[in-house]
Amino acid sequence: MPGRLAAFVAVVATALAGATAPAAAADRCAAMFAEADFAVPLLAGPVTVHATGVEAGLAARLAQDVAAPAGLIAGELGGLDGVEVCVFAGELPLDAEALGWPVGQRLRAISFGPERVLVLSAWQVGLFADAAALGLAHQAEWAIGDGHYPDPLGGAVAQWYAARLDDRLPRDHSAMRYANLIRAIPEQIPWTEGQIPERLLWNPEFQLSPIGDFIDHVVRTEGLGALRDPDAVVLGRAQETWQRRLLAEATGSETGTKGWIGGVIVVGLILTMGLALAIGGYLQHRRQRRAKGRVTVPVRDPPAPVRTPPD
Repeated sequence: MPGRLAAFVAVVATALAGATAPAAAADRCAAMFAEADFAVPLLAGPVTVHATGVEAGLAARLAQDVAAPAGLIAGELGGLDGVEVCVFAGELPLDAEALGWPVGQRLRAISFGPERVLVLSAWQVGLFADAAALGLAHQAEWAIGDGHYPDPLGGAVAQWYAARLDDRLPRDHSAMRYANLIRAIPEQIPWTEGQIPERLLWNPEFQLSPIGDFIDHVVRTEGLGALRDPDAVVLGRAQETWQRRLLAEATGSETGTKGWIGGVIVVGLILTMGLALAIGGYLQHRRQRRAKGRVTVPVRDPPAPVRTPPD
């Protein structure tokens, strides 16, 4: 998959070299942010990118960061036709607190589902691609679910796309294997009990998660149809097999054993004792070296006072 994504991004980069959107294209970014001066819009697959305050070369690069997830999500889920992405160089000109964002935390992105608008900040370029993937996934889910796509499944699907584009899936799998080993994953997650919000606000720096590993398992075992038309029974069955496989990878058994717990404790104690002995020996060795290298200066007693006999 990473090779296919790299090829796709290369094709998009070539297409973006001189491509601009038709003059008749909708411009909801300008309508939503009347005071912003947006440059000529760029095409990024099924979505249009508008940037303001961003140098032309950087704007083209950011458009590529939007094009990669846009092409991938549109091809697998659909639902991105007509989406507009508004990119600001710095802070977003929005009252974040009025939108429900925590006081004191910077808002880096917001996806307006009904308006079909995604607003991104380029202040942290390294997180821009993650923000684009998360926001575009929300837009696709809003469209294919007619505003009623289930959650927390929706958030997990968005994390899956961000992880795939950033080649994080192997690391996410390791993280979830460990979480499952210490029973940090609930036995049954209510994947379809909620609904994605109309407005999704986030800062990718604090809201990335390895839960995309579960979605990767769902697609491998149930197919993309399980994401397009989610079913609680199918997702529950997938979670059960996913957790059994994670346990088997960690312990060699899909049911797990209690013996490994005692083994881990014993090994941990041995390692701790060995580390303590090693540190103690090192400190003692340092003290001995310092003692050998220390120069001893003899201290003489002061001379006795001379008494003069009385006349």
